Amino acid sequence: MLIASNYDTRRNYEWRKFLEDAYLLFPNRLDILLELAEKVTQRDSGHAREFFCRAILMVGQLEERFARFEDVREIYQKVLHNCQNCIPLWISLANVVEKIDGFSHAQNVYSHAKEVNPCNPELWAVEIDRCLENGKKNKAGLLMARALQECLASGVLWATYVCMVSDDQLEFVYSKAFSMSNNDTNVIVVVAALMSKNKNIEVARDWFEWVVKTDPDNGEFGVYTNEMSH
Repeated sequence: MLIASNYDTRRNYEWRKFLEDAYLLFPNRLDILLELAEKVTQRDSGHAREFFCRAILMVGQLEERFARFEDVREIYQKVLHNCQNCIPLWISLANVVEKIDGFSHAQNVYSHAKEVNPCNPELWAVEIDRCLENGKKNKAGLLMARALQECLASGVLWATYVCMVSDDQLEFVYSKAFSMSNNDTNVIVVVAALMSKNKNIEVARDWFEWVVKTDPDNGEFGVYTNEMSH
């Protein structure tokens, strides 16, 4: 297994390096990258395809620096034709479409992504967050209701919901969130952060420390705890 893992890592690195070199050599020849994307995504599967999608995201980010949003959209759409389960690509495509055509068009991307990737809480959570950012609180509430029907035990969604409710609803909602998500660490961190914001420091610190013990590999939770100790 270790040999196979090392092989996959080396192969993924080689694909990424090849893509980086191709981009530097042919910055204005996206047709080359699109042809490469089509061939790789049709032939490869598993970890190699996943890593290639990450490399495509990197190229998209480089293109966005030069405001070449139409080109980025074309790249993402081409790759998603054969990598429909790559959630970060769907989210990135929606972000680019929002920059080009506005949020209403980006919602069409989210809808399509959820059709081919049902019961994916990350897609729901990002769309809800974008609704809130665009001042569409009622729409966000409707989406949240539908999202929780589809992904009732999702800690990511319940954590998002906790952040949406008013102070007078907060205790009821976070209690329900703990229950429905089986004390998911995302929910605990959000509630602890809110308690810290409301000056309930000791309780917040205890919860942060408990989360770090439960999920020691999550560096973000450790950062919260370190901040609380200063």
